[in-house]
Amino acid sequence: ILFATLFGLAVRVYRLDTPQPWLDELTTLLYMSESWSRIRELVLLDIHPPYYYLVQKLWIELFGDSRFAARMLPVLLGTICIPLLYILGRRLVGQRAAIIAAWLLTTAPLHVQYSRELRMYPLLCVSVLVALIGLVYALPKPTTEHTMRRRLSAWLLYVSGCISVFF
Repeated sequence: ILFATLFGLAVRVYRLDTPQPWLDELTTLLYMSESWSRIRELVLLDIHPPYYYLVQKLWIELFGDSRFAARMLPVLLGTICIPLLYILGRRLVGQRAAIIAAWLLTTAPLHVQYSRELRMYPLLCVSVLVALIGLVYALPKPTTEHTMRRRLSAWLLYVSGCISVFF
């Protein structure tokens, strides 16, 4: 899984700064050039929830606004989906199927494409996977007993993922 994740990162980073930003990415870049208070006003006009814009604004302030630097946040979020899918798959269907699913996601054309764009889709994918992982670990397996503490942390993971998906 480590190799799949590193390979997935390499696939997503390859020539990351080459494609010109398209309309939706330009919208994100426009929002990122504004002040924090102005972003709060602008995102209310957008159909997408504001969470991604706030995270991306923080990222750009920390790492710069070049195309490569700005696109690295979605790249990293998209890459994180690979081990998260493995964790979810291992819990639900077993290790072999989870490894296959992770490798398929590593090179899935649509996932790679959206992981390279300045949009909220990789954050949404991470949030959904976190919520699902929390849910499957919160619900006890029929053959094992869970401690209350472990189930509580799993429910918190599920709730935090759901909140992230919502925003």
